[in-house]
Amino acid sequence: MKHLRTHMGLALALALVLLLLVPLNMSRAMENQQGNPDTPNNPGNTPTGGEETPGIETLGDFVTLKKLLDEFNKSMQVYGKREMMVNMEESMDTGAAPAEAPAASQDASRSGGAADFSTTNIQVAGVDEGDLVKTDGEYLYRINQDHIAILRVDPDHPMETAGRIPLDEHFQPQELYLDNNKLVVIGSSWVIRPQNPILYDSVTPQESGSSSSSSRTSVEVDTAPAEELLPDTGRSMIYPPDWWMPQTTTLKVYDVSQPAKVSLLREIVVEGSLLSSRKVDEALYLVTNRHFDYYWIMQERPGQAEDLLKPVYRDSALEKGALQTVSFDEIGYFPGAVEPNYITLMGLSLDRLTEPAEVEVFLGRGQNIYASRENLYVAMEKWEAPAENIWPMPRMGWEDNTRTDVYRFALNQGRISHAATGHVPGRILNQFSMDEHQGHFRIATTTGNTWRTDEGTSKNHLYVLDVNLNRKGAIEDIAPTERIYSVRFMGERAYMVTFREIDPFYVIDLKDPAKPEILGYLKIPGYSDYLHPYDANHIIGFGKEVYDVKGNAIPGGFKMAVFDVSDVTRPVEKFKLEIGDTGSDSPLLYDHKALLFSKERNLIAFPITVMEKPAGTDPNNPWQWGQFTFQGAHVYGLDLNKGFTLKAAITHLSREDYQKAGQFWYDDEKNVDRILYVGDTLLTTSNHQVQRHRQNDFSLVDQVMMREQ
Repeated sequence: MKHLRTHMGLALALALVLLLLVPLNMSRAMENQQGNPDTPNNPGNTPTGGEETPGIETLGDFVTLKKLLDEFNKSMQVYGKREMMVNMEESMDTGAAPAEAPAASQDASRSGGAADFSTTNIQVAGVDEGDLVKTDGEYLYRINQDHIAILRVDPDHPMETAGRIPLDEHFQPQELYLDNNKLVVIGSSWVIRPQNPILYDSVTPQESGSSSSSSRTSVEVDTAPAEELLPDTGRSMIYPPDWWMPQTTTLKVYDVSQPAKVSLLREIVVEGSLLSSRKVDEALYLVTNRHFDYYWIMQERPGQAEDLLKPVYRDSALEKGALQTVSFDEIGYFPGAVEPNYITLMGLSLDRLTEPAEVEVFLGRGQNIYASRENLYVAMEKWEAPAENIWPMPRMGWEDNTRTDVYRFALNQGRISHAATGHVPGRILNQFSMDEHQGHFRIATTTGNTWRTDEGTSKNHLYVLDVNLNRKGAIEDIAPTERIYSVRFMGERAYMVTFREIDPFYVIDLKDPAKPEILGYLKIPGYSDYLHPYDANHIIGFGKEVYDVKGNAIPGGFKMAVFDVSDVTRPVEKFKLEIGDTGSDSPLLYDHKALLFSKERNLIAFPITVMEKPAGTDPNNPWQWGQFTFQGAHVYGLDLNKGFTLKAAITHLSREDYQKAGQFWYDDEKNVDRILYVGDTLLTTSNHQVQRHRQNDFSLVDQVMMREQ
């Protein structure tokens, strides 16, 4: 069979020929050999490649930083072309599910008599994740472009606007948290200015006796927004690298006890773009990446390099927002994992807002995070250079020496401390590729490439690491020629979906950490991008249907399926439902927070765009997409004896919108993106409006237009 994106592979191959001046036989997108879930290797206690990764060290001074980055630059001169190829391959693989997802939404109640309400769909119980919308059962808080809208949603009162939090024009909100009467807003400041102007000309650190740390310096600044960290130099730049990227991440804490009179309690600005965040009880943790162009700095500003490469941040709890500079003797790094990037971890107790935030900076980069209540894990993909010379290029292309470095940080009421470092072969998919259970860290990875037909073809693995992140057990070489599309860890089991032409669904036993084993698997058409637990013996998969048409794997509509694992050696697909035709899609496939699930209320709801092929469609043209017919929320019930039942289809589009839409729909302002329940009502939200429906018959109760905010 041929891969879904063969034509994309041809373009990629041509680009690589021009780039590398050497021939490539095929691209990653050209998956042209059938996958087979062969029996994997189970090395047990003695897996290969399990050497311990060196621990953390401290930079100490600028000389050490320069030496490390000079070595990095030299390695890139030799191996940089290979990394460019890998990045291009991965960017072309549009079937990836890069996003992050979670335990079901749970009923919750607040003191004061508020109705039961749903919470964000999270991965780990007790570890909250930021989202576009939060509610406490009485009020709903939603990111709406340049402001935060506050609506009263108590079922005993008419839904109405209760307040509004305006935001600076340069601030782009991304996530919300709600903690009692405190609303946390996290976002990025998009400032179109040259990279690394933090200390150019007008901002020069100077000693301050009242600094929070003896090795940190500060200068007085006002309480202006995040762009104060990025003063305009007024100078022209020969090469302003990455000027379009967000330069800072800002955290704002508001008192929302009086929605009509909201007040700002705290503001923290750190360098870099937001990687992710988590909240454990009252403690909030945030992770950012700040890339800097070391080569450009050394070429254009060598005299200022030492100052330019010192991380800075601002905390309104410190000296009225004075700019804090992190010295080199406070910056950690991980030998063998150096690159021109700072990863910043910040911890803040929302119950102790007068205390300074915990800020830890490391030389390196994070790509995904996983958090339990006790630990935060940062994962970073790294390519290991081969010991021998890489030239000439091997017949089938570069060898895949990708590994994933994992850093464990202990969490304690807003405090963060590095605890362990380890690594495993391969690359992970997303946060669901990682899990912690009873002192062990489990991680699923993929090595190789699906387009290769030799020993470098893709294989999948599951590793179990101990508390020190040393290898304890593993299953390797799962489903050669395929790659992971979704993983879900549930206690002593893991469920894994791989795909290239069919969807093998694996049940993996993790009861003995030293000897994980595959208990059974199921082959079915299609694939699941996200797996959600229904109960101990049933898993719901959300993904796409796939059809075999004359040797081609053709994507169909959105697929929802129930996997029965009562007999772990013989899992079965008990029910499945295909919604729409080719082109149908849902944010749920890449963002688990888009799902509303409540087993107690028999609710499964998610946003969806439905595309359907009109009657008379040429059956000899399987590539034809469907035409737009619906955007909104689908609400289902599930009976384990009868399957799925569509309860409601709720849209924010008018009849005129559908008439104007034609084959496609582009006005995402009206796209439903979240569904919540409060008491006996169901709420659907978009940038355009919030609707409230009764749960018994899904009749419309009322609505608030967001454009009037």
